[in-house]
Amino acid sequence: MATNELPKDAGVCDGWQALPLRPCDEAIIPIGNGTYYNDLVTSGVYAGEHLHSPYRDDNVIDSASPVIYVRQSVAEKLRYAQSLLPEGLKLIIFDGYRSVEVQRALFDQFLDALRVLRPEYTEEQLVEETEHYVALPSADTAQPSPHSTGGAVDVAIIRDNSMIEFGTPFDHGSVRSALRFFEEESHVLTYVDREAKEHRRLLYRVMTAGGFEGYEYEWWHFNAHETQMGARAAGLSEASFGAATITTSSFYESEKVFSDGNQPSAPIDRIAPTQ
Repeated sequence: MATNELPKDAGVCDGWQALPLRPCDEAIIPIGNGTYYNDLVTSGVYAGEHLHSPYRDDNVIDSASPVIYVRQSVAEKLRYAQSLLPEGLKLIIFDGYRSVEVQRALFDQFLDALRVLRPEYTEEQLVEETEHYVALPSADTAQPSPHSTGGAVDVAIIRDNSMIEFGTPFDHGSVRSALRFFEEESHVLTYVDREAKEHRRLLYRVMTAGGFEGYEYEWWHFNAHETQMGARAAGLSEASFGAATITTSSFYESEKVFSDGNQPSAPIDRIAPTQ
């Protein structure tokens, strides 16, 4: 394997729901502007905070928050991962904790679009394909959706407040979004493709060094080892991040005001299947 090549099993986590969960009461906290972790750039796309968010105009996910929440150790991992980036680059965090309601809204949105795109699929096939991009919403405390644990994050890298090239927008629902898509040389056809390959490798390298595991179907999604999905990808035998909730003590309200000149710019798709 070449020095920077992504491992062939990068982000593979089949059967993650079966991993046992041990108790953990680690706090869930806000990150980003106005918080202790204000060195982390956040953009709550599902709440329509981002000027370029396709969710912005109709704000279909009413229960989504512009404030990003994660477990406290995840915030520290993100800060460390960011410190490993070359000078001039920073992480941008699009999503962290999701309530079951937000997870359901995203899942149903993708599933409904896939029904139109793939009328020949059975319902089982539709659900299976949807789960590649949006975990099945779960109220089962033994099998929470990764984002509902506060231990999963969606991230990219920005330079001068603009996202560097990754080959697809964030939330792009196609095979091009697969973590290792550009590791297949037949997919690297242009200079932009080569850039995307190197940038995906960079993001993977700093995030895994920070204590996260990638996800095979999405280059932007990373799971802390404490989640079931992250533990499975890391080859661990158990996990500790169960379903999280935002309590009164952890609830945070912030009017995150950005001007057109200083809000981070990033290409973002409304999460939906593509041809």
